[in-house]
Amino acid sequence: MSTSPATPERQRLFSPAVILVLGLLVGVMLALAFPRERIESRLLEGANVDGLTIAYLEAWLRVDPNNAEVLSELTREYLKGQRISDATRILDRLSRSNDPNARQSALAIRLSLAQQRLYSLKPNDPARPARIRELDALLHEALAYRWDIEQLKMLAQQARGLNDNELAARYYTLLAQSDREHAREWLAELAQTQLGNQQHRAAADAWFAVQAQATTRDEKRAAFIAGLRALQSGNDMAATMQAADQHIGDLADDPETLRFLANLALAAGRPDLASKYVKRLMKMSALDHEQALARRASFAANRAADLGNVEHRTQRGVWLRAAWYRPHASRGTALRHALDETSDAAHKVHIVRIATTAPATVPSTPPPASDATTSDYELAYRVFLANGDVANAQRVAQTAVDRDPQSIPWRERLAQVAEWNRRQDIALANYVAIAKMRGTDDDWKKVARLAPGLNDNAAMLAVTLHQADQQPGNLKLLDAVVFSYERIADPDSALSFLRTRFNGTLRRQAMERFAQVAERKGDDDLALRTWRDLEREYGPNAAYGLKIGTMLYTRTQFDAALAAMNEAKRGAPASNDEFWRFYALLADSNQNTRDAKLGYRQLIAGGRADAQDYEVMTNFFNDSPLDAGRIAEYGYRHGGPPRMLSEALYGYQRAHAWGRISILLASLTPEQLKAAEQSPTFLLARAEYERQTGANDAALRDIQRAAALDPNNSEARAAYIWVLNERGTDAALLAALRRHAGDAETDPQLWPAYGAAWLRLGDGRKALHYLHKQAAQAQQSPLWRLTFADALELNGRVDEAWRVRKQVWLELARRRRDQSHAAPLPAAEQDDLNGRYVALTQLYANGDRSRAVLIDLLRADRNGAGDNQAAASELGDIGQLPPAKQDEIRKRQRLYSSIAREAAISWVQNEEASDMERAWLEKQYIDDSQRPIYAEAQLAINDGDVNELSRLLDTLPDLIPRQNRVDAQALTGRTSAAQTSAVDSLTREPNDEVMQAMAREQLLSNAQALAGAFRYVDQGSLRFTEESATGSVRLTPSQNLQFRYQQRDQTVDGSQLAYAPKHDRLAEAIYGHKGQYDEEHVTLGRRNALEDFTTARVEGTYNVTQRLTLTYALGYNQAATESTQLTVGGTKDLATLGFNYRLDPHWFGGARYEYARFHGQDRSYLGNGSLVEANFGYKIKADYPDYTIRAVFAHGQYNATGTPGDRLRVLLPENTPFTAASFMPQTFTQGGLLFSFGDDLPEQYSKAWRPIFAGGPIRDSRAGWSGQAELGLAGSVFGNDQMLLYGAYQGVSSNHSTSVKEVGVRYRYLY
Repeated sequence: MSTSPATPERQRLFSPAVILVLGLLVGVMLALAFPRERIESRLLEGANVDGLTIAYLEAWLRVDPNNAEVLSELTREYLKGQRISDATRILDRLSRSNDPNARQSALAIRLSLAQQRLYSLKPNDPARPARIRELDALLHEALAYRWDIEQLKMLAQQARGLNDNELAARYYTLLAQSDREHAREWLAELAQTQLGNQQHRAAADAWFAVQAQATTRDEKRAAFIAGLRALQSGNDMAATMQAADQHIGDLADDPETLRFLANLALAAGRPDLASKYVKRLMKMSALDHEQALARRASFAANRAADLGNVEHRTQRGVWLRAAWYRPHASRGTALRHALDETSDAAHKVHIVRIATTAPATVPSTPPPASDATTSDYELAYRVFLANGDVANAQRVAQTAVDRDPQSIPWRERLAQVAEWNRRQDIALANYVAIAKMRGTDDDWKKVARLAPGLNDNAAMLAVTLHQADQQPGNLKLLDAVVFSYERIADPDSALSFLRTRFNGTLRRQAMERFAQVAERKGDDDLALRTWRDLEREYGPNAAYGLKIGTMLYTRTQFDAALAAMNEAKRGAPASNDEFWRFYALLADSNQNTRDAKLGYRQLIAGGRADAQDYEVMTNFFNDSPLDAGRIAEYGYRHGGPPRMLSEALYGYQRAHAWGRISILLASLTPEQLKAAEQSPTFLLARAEYERQTGANDAALRDIQRAAALDPNNSEARAAYIWVLNERGTDAALLAALRRHAGDAETDPQLWPAYGAAWLRLGDGRKALHYLHKQAAQAQQSPLWRLTFADALELNGRVDEAWRVRKQVWLELARRRRDQSHAAPLPAAEQDDLNGRYVALTQLYANGDRSRAVLIDLLRADRNGAGDNQAAASELGDIGQLPPAKQDEIRKRQRLYSSIAREAAISWVQNEEASDMERAWLEKQYIDDSQRPIYAEAQLAINDGDVNELSRLLDTLPDLIPRQNRVDAQALTGRTSAAQTSAVDSLTREPNDEVMQAMAREQLLSNAQALAGAFRYVDQGSLRFTEESATGSVRLTPSQNLQFRYQQRDQTVDGSQLAYAPKHDRLAEAIYGHKGQYDEEHVTLGRRNALEDFTTARVEGTYNVTQRLTLTYALGYNQAATESTQLTVGGTKDLATLGFNYRLDPHWFGGARYEYARFHGQDRSYLGNGSLVEANFGYKIKADYPDYTIRAVFAHGQYNATGTPGDRLRVLLPENTPFTAASFMPQTFTQGGLLFSFGDDLPEQYSKAWRPIFAGGPIRDSRAGWSGQAELGLAGSVFGNDQMLLYGAYQGVSSNHSTSVKEVGVRYRYLY
């Protein structure tokens, strides 16, 4: 306590500042703690469920009984507190509320309560149906209110959970209308609901609505297919297909959609629609393969994810927990699920309806097959077959087989449908492939069924090989395999097959067929060895010997062949006609008469000879005419042609067996005689018999009939002219001569008859014309020369005729004195010459000598009366031939011969007749004309015998006819003399056309000329014009000198040639020499083209004979036209050798070989090559128009082994390899057939204008078939000149594989 008197200060606990701060803190805390909402709000939130809250709500409800919010919250609180009865009492009040929202809220709570009560019951609880009906009634009541999306989804799912699909459909319809963003999902659920309600049309419409709202092709496809399946499940296929056409839209080009539609159309029994979809599908099958693979991979991933989601949803908890929960699911996923066809997926959808809160999902589509193309083919194949379109089915199967050739099922389909489509060839090819891959008996049976009808050799081979392997001992199958191999031109395989059978039971048969195949293949060595092995192993055999002999014969080993036949003949019976036929032929060819007779005797004895054999034997026994006649008679009587009857008559005539002829003719039946009389040959043979027996009138009738039957038969015409010449009138004879005058110029059989006829008619010039034609064949015949002398005398050449007759008389006198050194003459000609000798002796000797000759002739006739009897037989009596002896025939023969001889002697003894009259009997027997001495000139001309012609011209020039004399002088090199003789002859006979032609030929042989020419040539890549001028001068009659200048202006197109010199110039000097046998030309030239260089050439011909001419040539730097590059910038050094052969005026041939080394014009070596050319032809007419047909052949072989020089580089286009191959020609082979006329006109002279033509097809190994043609015109313009116009086209030529076109003109003046 203080003792101070002042008033003490009061103590403070806190300062005013502290107090202020504390106050502020308290204020802040109070502000924070103050409640900012009313108690009503807190109660309505229902955050805490306790009695206090319920009490507050009940108190509130007493204050405000119609407050809907309080009623709703109190109901929920009751439910949370499990006070169901209180909640129900409050719900009744709420349901009667005037507020629609309150009633809707009450309905929602009632739905929850009804659901809880339903699910609290066990599945078999009797109260369960009532609870379901209660819940279903509440759901129908809920249709009257507007709900949000989640609530509608919950209501729809509740309806589906109660299987009230109609009610669920109404809720899904409301969802689709309310939730536009997810309308496709609700439409899908609607479709599923309608489908579950058996409302297929409504379900389909829902899916089509989904399709219309889909944004991707996959979603559209899924919805479209789901809609069609909905209709299909209602078994309304017509409506299904109609809906498909209506709603396909832009899915018309979608492969998966088209596949589905095709299958759907098949199920609907509409293969026509299926075919339409499949055709469209096959067009869409060309989609990018990589994109398809990517699409499949994406689809598979989504498919897997979707399956996980479905499984997850089916395993979730109670419905109430998921009632307002919607897990995320893509629209594509829902649509894919809508297309799932599997039962498992359908089960999952059903589970979702009951136990998941997620919206129902669309069943998923099946994943595409691992190879969509293969499935497309299978679908298309089924569709086309169902539609009866086997052609398209076959194309589909063929494509599938092309993609997988090892697919047996597809090959079976292709084979079957190809058969239905009548393409058995395709069916067979596939059956063969199947059989080779699978190899069952049924497969091979199918091949065997089709192969024969199609003549498919390869297939038959495969079948027979299979069968032969199954039955190795079956010879027929062995032969079938060999035959099949040969049908396909594979003999080597046949040989290999047969070789495998050498060790089996068919060894011998296999070896025989092995030899036969080797022979047919052309391997004669192998065949011959095999036949010999067979003969060694199995002994002598006629068949083996025949084969060995035949093969040796073809090798011209005649001795060995005959030895082989002799070795085998021990096993050859007489009945083996083939063996003995060939044996006789071989012996005859080997000039072994003894063996040939043995062969023919065996052939006759065997009795199996045919008509052809008898004809051959008739010719073989020609030297024994009686046997020849017997064989021919037997052949005729045993089925031979009427020709053999004529041969029998001819043989008996030569044997003087006239009695046999009489018996033979008398034995003919009327039918045989009528048939035989249709043969001119028979009539002529019978006419000869009738003439010999004195029946001249019958002989004339037979000859006339023969000529009438065959007006072109030369023998009949000749015989008819002979008969007219002997017995006819001059008018008839002249008419016959004129009728056949054209043929008589070229028909040797008519020449003797025409010569004799014109002698009778008094025209010696024409008689000589025909006698000249006989010169080569009648040179040794004295009778022909005597007839020729008669013609000379008639033509006023009496001295020549006298000399000819005297030469014959001297020759006959030498023959009578010494017959040992004289050439034998035919018996008939000898008798006739004896008679002529008497007449000639009267001319060239005195009467006593002539009489002595006649006495000798009569004595010889009497002593030799028996010599003219029928000839003896060499064969004797053998087989069934006519008997060899007939005694009564000889007497008649001797009688006729005596009569004829007496008549001849009487005629010759008639001294009052002229020499010409006495010659007529002999003229009739100029059958076997031989070489006359007088005609040696003609024969020497024909043979080209210059030495003989020189001798005749020097010793007997007057005996050579003027025409022959000109030919002889030309052949002996006496050109001036030949020209003089020709001109002199024309001066005497200016109308002689033959001499005019000869004169023209001789004058042109060394004529001097001036010529100019122009031509244009188009070879494709090279075109040029060429101008030339030529002049020649004759140095001597056999030598000349020629100068030629040629310029070529060239252009190229750049395709094969890049450059060509603008000008190509060539100047040449040519020296020519013509001798008796040879002709030579030497050419030197200078050429300016790509380079400037010298050319040289030596060429010539040598006449080996008049028919055979050799040609040769050597050249240096010659023009090379084998390719366009060589034409412009190349040359060649060459050597050629050839020949030309003229068989007669019609047939000719020739060949040429050329070897060449090719260089550039800079002499750089490019390569070498050889060329072979050959031709063979026939002149239909020798004179102009000389129509000619010729076959031509050419083969060129070239090797590009050199290196071109740099100077040649400019010729080639860019990017062309600079090698020798770019310049050298290609190896080629050509063949063709050409027709032409006027071939010689360009080098001959013709005053008249005459056309020239040559053309025909050509086959070239480089260019295939082509052709060539040349057309020209040649003739004189002013006289002593010639102009030639021509145009030519060659599709290919011997030096160009491309076409060559050429036109040109040449003018030549002769001075």
